[in-house]
Amino acid sequence: MRSAQWGILRVTSGEPRRVNSMSKWIPALVIGDDEIGREALKRRLRLHGFEAHLAEDGPTGLEIVNEIGPAFVLHRLDDAGNGWIGGVG
Repeated sequence: MRSAQWGILRVTSGEPRRVNSMSKWIPALVIGDDEIGREALKRRLRLHGFEAHLAEDGPTGLEIVNEIGPAFVLHRLDDAGNGWIGGVG
């Protein structure tokens, strides 16, 4: 079994959002078809002050992007590593 590869997309403009003593959770989005991987990333991001939202495919991820405006998006790359995420690439 091949290990998962993850990519990152920055979706905000302007000043970077700062993580500060967890007084405010910073929204992030994790997109991938591997539920265990999504949940693991959610827990890891929470430790660093991020509120991770999860999506299992690209179209669902786009709905969440429009709804919450995350600071960044982590998405699982396909085996070719070209960033295809269920209809969004």
